[in-house]
Amino acid sequence: MLAWALAKMIANTSGSSEMLHELASSATAQVHEFSSQALSNLAWAWGMLHATGDSAPLLATVAAEASGRMHEFTAQGLSNLAWSMAKTECRWDSLLHDISVQASCLASELEAQHLSSLAWAFVHSGKRDDNLPVVLSSLAAESRRKLSKFKAQELSSLIWSFARSQDVSPSNQLGPTLRAGLL
Repeated sequence: MLAWALAKMIANTSGSSEMLHELASSATAQVHEFSSQALSNLAWAWGMLHATGDSAPLLATVAAEASGRMHEFTAQGLSNLAWSMAKTECRWDSLLHDISVQASCLASELEAQHLSSLAWAFVHSGKRDDNLPVVLSSLAAESRRKLSKFKAQELSSLIWSFARSQDVSPSNQLGPTLRAGLL
């Protein structure tokens, strides 16, 4: 919760790198005690701060801890975690796979924001994963069922993600397939 508050407070201020470094060091040492929501909030805060560099050890620790606890994440926590890892350009290959599997399991619980955030994160990361075509197809099918609930920004992000999906899919057929299924 502290990281979330700091992200809100200092997102547009300078001179906060020392405080962030101290916070990252402290959080890294305590991550194993965090709830899944706290892990998601911490990762989200770092994504909001566009914090990279010195935070790599923290994000790697969060990714490792989250991978072992995927079953604990809510739809919101899962989408926040995926978004933040993609936003910070963290090396999250194994977490990407774990999130994609869990997202497929939670597909019916995902709201419009979750669907667009997850699709964006998977595609933005540029990582290739054998499960990606399956999860993106699952997200597309669920999105189609919930299209009337999408806000303009969510819909824009979703369409961008599916248009770019062939860049990360082992099959170059995925982008057109998703667009056809969504529209």
